Amino acid sequence: MSDADGTSRAPQFTNQQQYKLDSAARLGNTEEAVRLVSEGLAHPNQPWIDSDGDGRLPLCVAAGEGHTDTVEALVSLNADVQRAESWGARDAPLHYAAYYGRTATVAKLVELGARPSQRNGEGKSPRELALQENHPQTASVLEQAEQAERRQQEALCAAAQAGRTEEVLRLLEQGADP
Repeated sequence: MSDADGTSRAPQFTNQQQYKLDSAARLGNTEEAVRLVSEGLAHPNQPWIDSDGDGRLPLCVAAGEGHTDTVEALVSLNADVQRAESWGARDAPLHYAAYYGRTATVAKLVELGARPSQRNGEGKSPRELALQENHPQTASVLEQAEQAERRQQEALCAAAQAGRTEEVLRLLEQGADP
């Protein structure tokens, strides 16, 4: 499905359908999460709206709980690793994993394309949240990922300025952020 501007949007499922996916993500029930999405019973980029009216994205829930296998499965089913929730601090999955010190999940999200430099609605990076919550190991992993992201960005800029099209395309394929 696409909006008028051509951007992709999730089909609309009932809140009850999305609740089942939220529950599977929260509990780390990867098999159930995969079943729900694969059978078209829920969508990984549509939130479940809780009783406070806040929309919880399945990938954010799984990331915050540290369910790395579920995170990987949801991403393989097209869950957006950059998508932030639309309430509160507007955190993305990497912010949740960092805040709760889920180091293995942080590493997996970065491997799957999450940008460690992404800021939430309060202007905080995942590393800043990890430090704020006293998770030094998680912060260290994120610092290394930020450095790698900066190096990749510098290489992309240098290749573009020098007119090295093949190198630019290779870097973009590897996930460099234009």
